[in-house]
Amino acid sequence: MKIRGCLAMNIISSIACLPAVLIYAVNLAYPGYCYYLYNSIFCYYHQGTIPCLVILLLLTLLITALSIAVSSLNCKAMNCCCATPQSTVVVLANPAAQFIPQQPFPANPPPYNIQATSTVNVG
Repeated sequence: MKIRGCLAMNIISSIACLPAVLIYAVNLAYPGYCYYLYNSIFCYYHQGTIPCLVILLLLTLLITALSIAVSSLNCKAMNCCCATPQSTVVVLANPAAQFIPQQPFPANPPPYNIQATSTVNVG
């Protein structure tokens, strides 16, 4: 159920990004506006908005691509894009021989020297 919700939200996100891409592209194509007043033309160009619009456009395109990629992965996980359901087969290979030490471990290891560890100064 979570995959279907994620799939739906990514589809909605990718569709919602398309008008934003169009708006940013139009704003980059026409960075200012002009109007006529008493037979004169007045034009205003906003300084510094072009770099902001370029960054917004690139990030919106990135979000669109990411939403489409995640939607396709979710679709494959749900088997909604394939005509027949596909089963996943996992084959586990036998691990290589484990390393076994040549000498056996002692049955009773020697005791730890508590005095040597208690006199260590840190810092």
